[in-house]
Amino acid sequence: MTTENSSNSKKATIFMILTIVLAIVCCILTWQLISVKETVRIEKVTKDSLITDNSGLLQKLKNLDTEYSNLIGEYDNLDSLFTTEKETVKNLIAEIKSAKGTNKNYQKKVDELEARLKDYVAQIEELKAKNQALTVENLKVKTSLDSSNTENSKLSSNNEDLSKKVEAGSVLKAYEVFADAIKVKSGKEIPTKRAKKVDKIRTCFVLSENAIAAKGEKTIYLRIAGPDGVILAKGTDDTYSFKYEGKDIIYSSKSTTNFTGKAVDICMYWEKTKDFKKGNYTAELFLDGYVIGSSNFTLE
Repeated sequence: MTTENSSNSKKATIFMILTIVLAIVCCILTWQLISVKETVRIEKVTKDSLITDNSGLLQKLKNLDTEYSNLIGEYDNLDSLFTTEKETVKNLIAEIKSAKGTNKNYQKKVDELEARLKDYVAQIEELKAKNQALTVENLKVKTSLDSSNTENSKLSSNNEDLSKKVEAGSVLKAYEVFADAIKVKSGKEIPTKRAKKVDKIRTCFVLSENAIAAKGEKTIYLRIAGPDGVILAKGTDDTYSFKYEGKDIIYSSKSTTNFTGKAVDICMYWEKTKDFKKGNYTAELFLDGYVIGSSNFTLE
């Protein structure tokens, strides 16, 4: 009886120990299950948060890509720089999508890209402002130059007109021009209209007074054209010619006088070299490239 009771007591003890061990195992398993669930929950929350954060970063990167595309289209001379930045943005987008780094690291890179873009835009705006200021200044300068050029043109035109007036005013004139034929008898000059009796052709005139004309020696040329239009001359070479309107023309006679600005009486002659023809004769006077007077007469 005692042996049977002892056996039952051992069984009870073993059962109790097993029960306690089982309870402990159950507690451990329950704790582990709870711990795993919490870990899963935390990871899910973290992942969801990371996805949310990454979505925001991806959107920022897309905005950056668009901004750089616009800048490339607007500033061709900076396209290589902005293309490089676009490539950096593209690589970072691919990296975020493959989750190769931490969100904190990505955020830092995105912030750096945004900061660089702001710096580029700020520099561009500053250059725009400077260029605009330069454009305005250049416009003012151009307007001023145009105004100055216009004024200078007016002054040049006025000066040219004045020079022409001075030049025209400085041209000497011959007044009271009178040409006639004369015969010489006993040293006296007697006018005649008969061609056979003419010894000389005389042309007298008054060289005008002129205060602004250049002073000094003046050479006056006389050209006498006969009825046939031929100029009476001693020769046709350079010795008997002068410049007029860019051409060499022959003269009949020339006279040199010292002009002082005052009027002076002058007579010039053509002496007979052969018989004079009947008809109309014209005498013209030249000085300093201008025709200063003329007269006509007729021989019978």
